[in-house]
Amino acid sequence: MSDLTQSLVGTIVTETPEGYVLKFLISDDKVSVDEIMSRMGTVLKSMLELYIEYLWSGNTELLGRVLALEEEVDRLYRLGMRILMSSLARAYSEGAYSDIKKLVYRLIGLKIVEDLADALDRSVRAIMRLGNEDLGPEYRELFQEVTKLAIDSYAAFRDEDAQRGFKVLRRRVEIKARVLQLKGRARELLQILLSELEIMMTFSGDLAELAIVLGAASQ
Repeated sequence: MSDLTQSLVGTIVTETPEGYVLKFLISDDKVSVDEIMSRMGTVLKSMLELYIEYLWSGNTELLGRVLALEEEVDRLYRLGMRILMSSLARAYSEGAYSDIKKLVYRLIGLKIVEDLADALDRSVRAIMRLGNEDLGPEYRELFQEVTKLAIDSYAAFRDEDAQRGFKVLRRRVEIKARVLQLKGRARELLQILLSELEIMMTFSGDLAELAIVLGAASQ
């Protein structure tokens, strides 16, 4: 499916109980930002799960699949930006200022999801370049926890769930302390990977904070 969507300009895939729906050669009014955000979240989750599978299996073929999915996130990001900018211009011309605020939050969220995928992309490329080091079980376990953090922060943002956003921020504090502890005795590759984990935690926190703002505004 990734190969197919990358070969067609302006495509987005959504999953339904019956299978996949593929939209292509679309105009701005044929797809919503929420559809794009949903697909980006699904692809990001797949990237994270493939990377975890690599960490436990050592199967380097999985790393190539992560990089291919990151390209899909980039493509969706560009499509989402195009649609969001068009929507913002339309909302401004119509004086729909309450819509503008929500669209700006969507714009920020879109960028954060892309940044999370970029951090994972850099981790994979570091392993491909320096991958002769045993990362150890502590890193694997920490990455799994940061993955849950990222997925929960995205879900909180998507659902405008302030309570879930607060839970993400509380968990992040505890995980960050463990990352710093491990970083103090890590070698080169692990230092790089832990730095990317810190970046992912920062972006997850940013999404959680957006969820809190959106959740409070909807009350």
